[in-house]
Amino acid sequence: MKIILLCFLLQIIFPTLICCKLCPILEKTDKILTSNSHSHDNLHIQQLEDDKYCLIHSSYDRSKELVSVYGYIITSEPKVLVGPVVLVSGNNLSPHHYESAVLNGSARIVLTWEAKIGNVLRVTFQVFDYALKNTTDQIRVHNPPSANFTDYSSSILSIGSGELFVLSWAFQDLLGSDYILYYDIFDSKGKSALKAGPNVLSNSTNNEHLSQKNYLVDQSKFLITWNTRSLVDVQNATILFQIIGNDGSPFGKQQAINDQDETLHIHTKIQMFSSLSRFLIVWACQKNVSSNYQIYGKYYSYTSKPIGKKFTIQNKNSEDQLYPQVLPLSTQSKWILSWSQYSNQNRFDIYAQLFENLDTPIGSAFLVNNYTDQDQVQSELILFKNDTFLVIWKSFGQDSDLNGIYGQYYQQHGQKIGLEFRINQKTGGSQEGLSYFSVSNEKVLLSWITKDQANVDSQNNICLQRRMLSELKPKSAMPKLQYTGNTAFSYIFSDSIFNENHHAVKYKSQLQSLQPLPDWLKFDPDVKQLFGTPPNTAQNLSLIIKATNNCGFSSVSNFNLVINKKSSKKSSFPSWKTVIGILIPIVLVITSVVITYRTFKFPKSKTSYQKISSLEQYEMTTTTFSSSSEDRLMSQINDNDL
Repeated sequence: MKIILLCFLLQIIFPTLICCKLCPILEKTDKILTSNSHSHDNLHIQQLEDDKYCLIHSSYDRSKELVSVYGYIITSEPKVLVGPVVLVSGNNLSPHHYESAVLNGSARIVLTWEAKIGNVLRVTFQVFDYALKNTTDQIRVHNPPSANFTDYSSSILSIGSGELFVLSWAFQDLLGSDYILYYDIFDSKGKSALKAGPNVLSNSTNNEHLSQKNYLVDQSKFLITWNTRSLVDVQNATILFQIIGNDGSPFGKQQAINDQDETLHIHTKIQMFSSLSRFLIVWACQKNVSSNYQIYGKYYSYTSKPIGKKFTIQNKNSEDQLYPQVLPLSTQSKWILSWSQYSNQNRFDIYAQLFENLDTPIGSAFLVNNYTDQDQVQSELILFKNDTFLVIWKSFGQDSDLNGIYGQYYQQHGQKIGLEFRINQKTGGSQEGLSYFSVSNEKVLLSWITKDQANVDSQNNICLQRRMLSELKPKSAMPKLQYTGNTAFSYIFSDSIFNENHHAVKYKSQLQSLQPLPDWLKFDPDVKQLFGTPPNTAQNLSLIIKATNNCGFSSVSNFNLVINKKSSKKSSFPSWKTVIGILIPIVLVITSVVITYRTFKFPKSKTSYQKISSLEQYEMTTTTFSSSSEDRLMSQINDNDL
């Protein structure tokens, strides 16, 4: 009781102190949204409006064979405003496939999924408001000609000004070999905007349509890409795309991006370079069934015309390259590619390569992960201000239990900032299904699922975390430095390393001054050395030591120089002449002879000396450095971090 009362009183008197010590720091803490024995999958985070986001995931209750899709409305703190809300639930849902889109123009969220009706699947969608209340009934995208047709592999995208959305899906005749790829455009009320109903994008026999995906090109058109694989020769596959206007009309012709000699294609990614009116397609494929997977890339204009030639990524060891990711930098004339590459050590590592212009490498590909004992896969790239970027990936066994999520900051030229760090703070189980949304150029929201794969009935968590670029900035100021004295001195302001929030960041220090340095005081910028011999005048100089890292963050510390004036007091020890002058009057008084005499004043206190013959007195020289353990400095002076 006394302890509780004391804490209460301290919180009233020192609320900031209590908060700093007791409240969790969100940048370092996993916020648990859901914790139960259900199997969670397919996380998505999308922005609704300023500092309001929608997070959706599916959940499978094995005991009831029940599939549900949950929704949350959250802020970037992160804080839950609404949820969890069951958006759709039933035994007839496909447990692992759903997608969502945000219609900002009409403040609506659209959820699409595949519902099982008998032995077939039907693509269905429903519209919700920003409070996760449904505004339409469940709507099927079309009615097939017979019960022998099934839908699969749907994809959704908000287009235009956020008033419309496009749905694409594949369609199969279970009794025959016909495969059709459809798309339709709907408004926020669920009504088709195409008078003739769904448009056919591709209609083929013995060619299966796989992995179609919708991408926004600009405000007037979108793009659909898909793989077509022959059922006669399953190794024969083609990647195609079609640009389509918001009115549903095809824009240009369908394009096949790969050569005839390529076989199976996987992990296709498309990245728009909006300021350059072009997009880049990257993919992994084999030249033949016995060769390794290699990553290729090709540019196209917004009018579907090829730009340049197909290029490939450097692969010295000819090992498998998978999971490509592309991130344009701010000017979009430079970009980053990351991927997972199999090594001769029987493991996957994360590699990255910087490019400029179309496909010109900047330097060589570099290894991202420091931990190399087991597999590192599925990297993601996140851009911050000043073209600083963060690479995150899954690392097996590094956090002592299955997959963990790790990250590494880089500056724009590919130089590491700090050390590799773990993102998930809880290390039990396997971290899966990572999703993220860049809130701004300084912070990002991350979400993932923690699963105990050894026990399917154990707790599974939906975790949420905010990472901020400023996490690399030290929480404490640089140490204060002070010199007091008047003798010659020399001090070197060394470059230093901060060790904050799992990062070790090096900063370059420099000396600044509020006023020009006096003539006697010198500073050598090459070695960062301050030196000189003070004159015999009192001075009080206020200098500033500034530490800056390669991402533009800096911190400062005052350096006070107090110069004491040298003392010029003469020694008051009496000479032999003074002694005789004192003795003569005393003798005259004793003999009653009045003689003129002089009186001398003795010092009232004794003075210390450096030498008996010295005529000058010196102050002792002291140099003091004050710092706090909170600074976590590995050397005497620091540099600012990110």
